[in-house]
Amino acid sequence: MAQYNPKSKYEIREASAGEFIFKSNRQPYIGPYIEVSSGKFYAGSDPKNLASEIVRPKPIPNNFGKTRDIAKYNVLNKSTYGKLKKVKNIVPVKNIPTEDDYKSNKYTRYFIKKVNERFGYIEVNKKTYDAINEEKEDFNYPVYDVGQIVWFLVGNVKKINSAQIFLLREKFPDLDVLFPKLDEFKKVEDKAIQNLFTEGGELYYEDGREYKGPYHIHPGKGPMVGAIHIKGQHDILYYEKPEQTQEVEGILMGEPVTPLSEIAPDYIQEIPPPAEESNVPSIIPEPISPTTTPSLGGGGGY
Repeated sequence: MAQYNPKSKYEIREASAGEFIFKSNRQPYIGPYIEVSSGKFYAGSDPKNLASEIVRPKPIPNNFGKTRDIAKYNVLNKSTYGKLKKVKNIVPVKNIPTEDDYKSNKYTRYFIKKVNERFGYIEVNKKTYDAINEEKEDFNYPVYDVGQIVWFLVGNVKKINSAQIFLLREKFPDLDVLFPKLDEFKKVEDKAIQNLFTEGGELYYEDGREYKGPYHIHPGKGPMVGAIHIKGQHDILYYEKPEQTQEVEGILMGEPVTPLSEIAPDYIQEIPPPAEESNVPSIIPEPISPTTTPSLGGGGGY
């Protein structure tokens, strides 16, 4: 039976890499999740379906030096063993914006990445970030790269945050794995933001046309045409260009079909042999002269 939860009893958020695992099988979970007032977390975004509980993973225990072979090695290299034995465990942390961050329209999020793993990203707090960045012996800093990103909370945040990730692509490729929800923590406006202006490349009409000019952000409807909100009719705008499709005689026309030569360049299409010529002679009627009336009967004489 579906369970009802009032809106005040839960919050829907987005889990990034390394933040949660399924409680049942310990597999990692990335995507939307629900936090209920009891402090538990559930995968998904439907508050009526709280079936898959997720939990924050416990730090991996520091078992360094526990095997027999490593113990023998440690006898010969006591200094390295002594340093690594004292390192702390990395705890993933979701950096949540504060009220001051919302007033500034943006804030900084911190993360680390294992140097030998393509998708080894973990979001951490500033204290952990600083410790690794300053190469303190609290953590095994040589195996991590540190990074930070400015995360925007107001306006066309999907476009802006995507650009922020793009700017870090050389040092941190695949960073979108850690930040899959580009509008995470976006501010829900309780009043209109007025007197804004776009020079293009940012807002679009419903039919896909680009909009240039003054606009405002309505708390319930989003960006709209005009510098201020009025009671009369004015169009709603969109941050993302709607996909244009055209229906012609019941057929949905979208993107053009990719040629076969591009899909399979090595494919050789067999051309069927020409049809055999028939022995039946072709009868071609002679054209009738427009000035001549065909005879309907035989000729006669007097």
